[in-house]
Amino acid sequence: SSFESHTYADAGPFVVQLIATDGLGCTDTASIPVTPIAALNASFDVLTTPCTLQQAFTNTSVGGSVLAWDFGDGGTDDTLDPLHGFASPGTYLITLIVDPGTACADTTNILIPVSGAPLAAFTDSIGCEYTVQLSDASLNADQVQWVLGDGSFSDDPIVVHTYPAPGQYEVLLVALNTAGCADSVLVSIDVPPDVHAVFTAQNDICAARWNFTNASVNASGYIWSFGDGTGSIDPSPSHVYVAQGTFITQLIAFSANDCNDTTYMTIAAIDGDVLPGLFVPNCFTPN
Repeated sequence: SSFESHTYADAGPFVVQLIATDGLGCTDTASIPVTPIAALNASFDVLTTPCTLQQAFTNTSVGGSVLAWDFGDGGTDDTLDPLHGFASPGTYLITLIVDPGTACADTTNILIPVSGAPLAAFTDSIGCEYTVQLSDASLNADQVQWVLGDGSFSDDPIVVHTYPAPGQYEVLLVALNTAGCADSVLVSIDVPPDVHAVFTAQNDICAARWNFTNASVNASGYIWSFGDGTGSIDPSPSHVYVAQGTFITQLIAFSANDCNDTTYMTIAAIDGDVLPGLFVPNCFTPN
């Protein structure tokens, strides 16, 4: 035959000899050395490591000298045993091509899960009457567990919890995902005391006015209403009623976290107050 195909058992090298014979029995011989190229077989192993976005790949291909990796997330590599970090959890198709662009190129691919670890985080909002709202802000988490620092627990993503007293509480959040990975964060929460509106009133008959003394607790702002259509934001104001009568004085005390408390007092404005266009004193002081 003028053409012969042969599969070698190994890579050799070998010497191929051709003997040609004509009709008269004359012969001639030619020989050349050959080094067969082994058939390429692309393959690799990956030890999928849970709770991390970085995965290690091991080339187990037979033959070939050039490798082309595609990690399914836009990332590529041409090293023998690459280490690749994925940006986020998911399922990725990993492709390896041995001797790409050649007639002998071989390709293989494997679909792998990348779980990654959760990142525990939460926000808190301090309310009134020792109430705190805790909101899970974890990444890559499917479940959360709260330890609220006063012997209470919860597994809700948003927790509205009332503490027994003001003070500092250590809140622990544990974030978990379906791969069994976990992360935690511990934050100290300051629960402020309640605001209490308290005041006293004294009629200064010599000055024809009422003096209000603010005794509120844990307050940072105040709104007064004197019951006659006027008011004040001073902590401890004085007020002159322009007519006799009974008035309901109201004090609203505000805390730094926007909580408030309200209290009332009935004021009886009688002789000695300023009347329109007239002031009639009912006491005298020396000059």
